[in-house]
Amino acid sequence: MYAFKTLSLAFLLLVANVQAGKITYTCYNESGGVKKDGLLEQKAGGTIPDDQVQVVEDGMKKWSDGKYTASVNKRTKILVVKCVDKVANKVLATAANNEQQQLVNSHIKKTKRDDGDDLDVNVDDLDVDDLEDEDENEYVF
Repeated sequence: MYAFKTLSLAFLLLVANVQAGKITYTCYNESGGVKKDGLLEQKAGGTIPDDQVQVVEDGMKKWSDGKYTASVNKRTKILVVKCVDKVANKVLATAANNEQQQLVNSHIKKTKRDDGDDLDVNVDDLDVDDLEDEDENEYVF
């Protein structure tokens, strides 16, 4: 019984181990910092699917009409989205970081949907006859 539970847990962990790239959003605040001489405002963006990192890197400048760029840090392998121009204060830097994140989220979802990778299936759209049933014994754990 313990062996089955251990194998089940191992299987679930393997299935859940989806490759993902880390992403962060940055914008330079000219009036930030202790001495008010400028500070880089950063927002951790979590992760995005590995296959979408290149999509974001290639598309960010176009999506933002040149306001933002994206590149992968060679040392850390983190995708960094940043403002092209510096902003005057923290409010504008935070707004820019939020806009960057919204652009990434909207284009990743659109790209995944366009590629046909969306695996959501509405059960109500299936007919019972569409499902294969081989009359084999079914076991419930």
